[in-house]
Amino acid sequence: WFKGLRDKKMLASQVWGKKFFARFFLDKDADDFKNKLLRSDHVAYTTTYDLEGMIFNCTDFHSGLADAALITLDQAKELMPSFEDWLKSIAQNWIDWVTLCLLTNFEGVNCGCGFDRLSEVNPDRLGSPDIIKIEQYKQIARQKLGIPVQEFSALYEKYRKRVDATHKRGQHLRYFKGKWLHSLLQLHCERAKKVEDWNVRSIGEKLTIALLGQIGNSQRCACCAPFHARLQLGLEFVSA
Repeated sequence: WFKGLRDKKMLASQVWGKKFFARFFLDKDADDFKNKLLRSDHVAYTTTYDLEGMIFNCTDFHSGLADAALITLDQAKELMPSFEDWLKSIAQNWIDWVTLCLLTNFEGVNCGCGFDRLSEVNPDRLGSPDIIKIEQYKQIARQKLGIPVQEFSALYEKYRKRVDATHKRGQHLRYFKGKWLHSLLQLHCERAKKVEDWNVRSIGEKLTIALLGQIGNSQRCACCAPFHARLQLGLEFVSA
């Protein structure tokens, strides 16, 4: 849509006396990893891999969990004392899966790794990875690329270091898909100490919906701040 409107010079236009200004809000995915982001005043990207990640980053997790599970705020904090620490642990445990997804995506090989599925190298999705499984996937990827072991090892390490660097900057959801959190939080809550009268069914999806309801209504909400300047450009155009 963006490229079609751009090619027709219709991103900002006037038709029948009415002004139109096209604005696209897009999931960043991993496009920034290879400098593939569109450069335009008409395009705004999430700062995380997807919108779900941004929602988790910018809202009050415990309040959302309490609303989603029909429990008190204190009970929510008991179930997960620190969402930030939990996410940091999950992201680190999944670093090799994310690396495999990025590498196979950008190097153009298919070895069964992809952002459309949960980690296949973490038998316990909340736990440490299986080194043997990681090596199996790396071997498949190397064979499909048709390069020597040493060259592949250097390539893999280059990708992994980029992901690790985002973790060190506290950007754990930059390449970790936010939609994965639905299943992982569901699993965490099912294993957690049960709270009387709490509702754990579909808690992953319910939590996202509860957090979405905070957008614009929570003091912690910062989702919209990065987009204000570009939105203003459109408002100035149509109101001039």
